[in-house]
Parts: sequence; C-alpha cells; structure tokens
Amino acid sequence: MVAFSIAVALATRAASGQTNVRVLTYNIHRDIGGSDSNISSQPALAKVVNYLDPDVWTINELGGNNVSYNATTAHNDLVAFIQSDLTIFGANPQENVDFFVYLSTINDGYDTVAIVSRYPFASTHTYSDASDGFGAERGLARASVSLPDGDVVDVFTAHLKALETTSDAEERQAEADIDSTNVATWINAHHGEAIVVSGDWNETEDPGEPSNWSGHSI
Repeated sequence: MVAFSIAVALATRAASGQTNVRVLTYNIHRDIGGSDSNISSQPALAKVVNYLDPDVWTINELGGNNVSYNATTAHNDLVAFIQSDLTIFGANPQENVDFFVYLSTINDGYDTVAIVSRYPFASTHTYSDASDGFGAERGLARASVSLPDGDVVDVFTAHLKALETTSDAEERQAEADIDSTNVATWINAHHGEAIVVSGDWNETEDPGEPSNWSGHSI
C-alpha cells in the first residue's frame, strides 16, 4: 500500500496559442498545516516544488498528526510556507495576487486536500466523498483555473482511504465511485474545458504488496 509522499509533474493544454499548464500532485505527509506538522521535512518539500515549478499544485495531507485540524491554521500555515520557502511565485508573493489557495471544506480530523495556483480561480467546490454507507473522508476538491489565454482548466484532487483491510478497500472503492460520478457529471456540463484529476488513490498493483481486498485482485 503506498503510504509515502508521491510527486508527479505533467503538462496539459500545450497546443499552439494556448497556455502550457504544469500540474503537480503531492502527498506532503502532513508537513504543513497543523500544530504538530512534520515541519523538519519542509526544506525538502520546498526543494521539490521549486524544482518542478508547477502552475497548479494539488496537495494531499495538509494538516497535522492529531485530531486537531483547523482550517484557518492549515490555510495560514500553507500561505506562510509559500511566502517563505517557495520561489516559483516570485519575490514576496501575495495571496490572491501572485498565487491562489483553495482548501477542501471537508476533513478527516487530521488533514484535508488543497489546490494552489498561480492563476485565479473562476470557481471552487468541494464534493462529498461519503458513499455506500461510509462517511466523508477529505472530499473531492475542484478549482476551475482561469488561464491567461481565456481558457479554463478544471483541476480535481482527492485522497482516498488508506490501509489494506477489506473495510478500507470497500470505503476506498465507494469514494472512487462517487468521485468518478461527480467528475463525469462536471465533464458532461463543461465540454471544451481541460480536466485534470489528481490525488493519492492508495491502491497498488505492485507484486508482493498486501492485498487491497480479501479475495480480490485489481
């Protein structure tokens, strides 16, 4: 089961006359956003983000290691990290001018997901990931990003249930089902917009890893 931080950079909308957008998704493993965040890892985190230089950065596990999540603290800590440790948004970057932040309105008591962009948001929304009798975890966050060329790229991110028990896998599947439905509904209503879906799915096909579901293979 993948439980450590994952960073992936990709490009979307690279056609002639359109804005080239780099999207980074990263499980930061609670390095930012809580009273007991893993702050010793922040220099390494900043090095990776600065090197990959994303236009949009989707974040999983923004928060701390105890049940004390506070959205204001998480937001302020993230903004402070961007202003003090990142260079990708210029010198002395200001929120809502040089960068924009959206936090999921759902959390699991420890952490949540978030989206950071160098371009302004046309709209934002958090979809509940509660489904099939399971309660919400961290939600599916969406930020529709307004690009300089007038286009919009819709960026989604989610962090599905971790661990390898059958119940964990069933909850993860229920989250994936409802998230997929919500993304498909959005796509059907927004033809012509670029869509990026990111996150930490907590699934693996690697040989030798624990089974994700009793009697089940992916």
